[in-house]
Amino acid sequence: MFDGLKNNGARYDVIGMSLYPSTSNWQTLANNTYSNMQNMVSRYGKEVMIYSST
Repeated sequence: MFDGLKNNGARYDVIGMSLYPSTSNWQTLANNTYSNMQNMVSRYGKEVMIYSST
């Protein structure tokens, strides 16, 4: 989705992400989400905002 936005000249300030872990998978999901956030910042040069709920 963000590649399409970038390629078509879309303007946006922040990338928003969500995380809904359970007690059994929170560590894995948190680590995967952090890696994904780093990737988004490096690829698109935008800050990432995350909403997490348990």
